[in-house]
Amino acid sequence: MHESHMSLVRRMFEEFTGAGTAELLLAHLTADAVYRTTAPAGTALDERFVGPAGVREYFRRAGELLQVDEVRVTDYFESGERIVVLGTERLALVGSAETSTHDWATVVTFRGPAIAEVCVLEDLSLLKQV
Repeated sequence: MHESHMSLVRRMFEEFTGAGTAELLLAHLTADAVYRTTAPAGTALDERFVGPAGVREYFRRAGELLQVDEVRVTDYFESGERIVVLGTERLALVGSAETSTHDWATVVTFRGPAIAEVCVLEDLSLLKQV
């Protein structure tokens, strides 16, 4: 029997907020999984990152551009094959004094026991300055 979707997503966010890593997410993606954000058009994060290698590339780019100063999860909701996670975060643009504090939502969609899509809705307008 596989781990429940909710349990897996909770552990993924505990890993990210605690250690700042996404290895648990990467280990549970389908081969064609899509990771996307609401990054401003024309910025380095404004694309669909596909498969584990693509998602790894997203986190590499994000790490070069943004420093995550604080992430806090406030709620989890489940509906069928989707888990919605809500929270707040404080980001800083690497090499700059520019910061942003805002709410975010992440929708994790499963296909069977694996993650087929992650959509992160957040204010990444800091990236317009890069």
